[in-house]
Amino acid sequence: MSPAAASEEGVPNWRRIAIGGGAAMFVGIALGRFSYTTMLPALIQSGQLTELEAGYVGGGNLVAFFAGAFFAEHLRRRVSVRLLLPGVVWLGVLALVASALPWGFLWLLLWRGLLGAIAGLIMVQSIAFATAAAPPDKRPVAAGYVYAGVGLGIFLSGSFSPWLLDQGIAWAWSGFALAGLLVAGIAQWGWSAADILPTADPDAPPARLPRHIVWRGLVAANFLFSFGIVPHTIYWVDFLVRDVGYSMELAGLHWSTVGISAFLGPVLCAAMAARIGISPTLLIVFVLLGIGVGGPAFLAAAPMLWYSSIFYGGQPGLAAVMAARARDMGSAADMPRMMRVTILSNACGAAAGGLALPLLFELSGGYEILFVLGGGAMLLGALCTLPRRIPT
Repeated sequence: MSPAAASEEGVPNWRRIAIGGGAAMFVGIALGRFSYTTMLPALIQSGQLTELEAGYVGGGNLVAFFAGAFFAEHLRRRVSVRLLLPGVVWLGVLALVASALPWGFLWLLLWRGLLGAIAGLIMVQSIAFATAAAPPDKRPVAAGYVYAGVGLGIFLSGSFSPWLLDQGIAWAWSGFALAGLLVAGIAQWGWSAADILPTADPDAPPARLPRHIVWRGLVAANFLFSFGIVPHTIYWVDFLVRDVGYSMELAGLHWSTVGISAFLGPVLCAAMAARIGISPTLLIVFVLLGIGVGGPAFLAAAPMLWYSSIFYGGQPGLAAVMAARARDMGSAADMPRMMRVTILSNACGAAAGGLALPLLFELSGGYEILFVLGGGAMLLGALCTLPRRIPT
């Protein structure tokens, strides 16, 4: 069966797989990682976690993301994709339910860590197979579908978390778990079309990796990108509430704006890449994102804060374009291993930030140095993606 062939519902199978990947990202990334950002002020103010513990729960999620990405390919060679992806999504729903139990730092660290590992596995497999299944002219669109799930989840968490938190912290966690339960069914439906994907041969030789400087620059850019978004991923809502003095409702509006931008970012970045090319798009978006991440360290005025929320929110678009860039460098058979390398680089950046920045925040007592480091990493990422022609 051709990847582009229509399924029984009349939806092309490549699109169905991409939608399933987006639903999985909704659970694993949007709820498994980004919903925690909205919870941080309440967890600290309620006394459930100290500032350092709260930072390390967020950082532990990012470190575990590396483990999930690292073992993703090993699992794919032993378990059917059709079973693996829906299975870990349902496990992620269980972890969201367990997060609602107020049993302290270690309990929350365990379940948020599990969600981080699930997120790493989901990201590797969803992006690799969505882009591998799609026709060449639809690859940026397929990646956009996958990353749009992240934006939708962030938008919903920002919109509903203030109301849910008014009912209590357990209500907020339970609301996220209910949203994950509903969306997990969509992931199950989408990945039931995974029969069109080639079955991994455990004895097959490993796929090839490019060796040229363009590929190495992309791998480095993934590391810097992931490190650069850590300050906002963990501390943005906390910064707005406890440093700037915003209400939780206004901070939630900012986080909803992050979600809208995350939803639209892949679409707008794909359109820009189609018009001016992938390399110039990467350069421009890295610079805009660097200003958005680093700007609040120098100016905490409302226009800069809204700019920061909008452009930080659009970062899944940059990730989607980097995935499309990787796909241009290899065949469909090479894509799972190539995506594993880029996402492992991404996970290393997240783990480095997740381990270092909470401690740096504890030592410095301020957010500014975190934003400066994040913005600087983005600008270095821009240098790594300076337009170059891929060697043939």
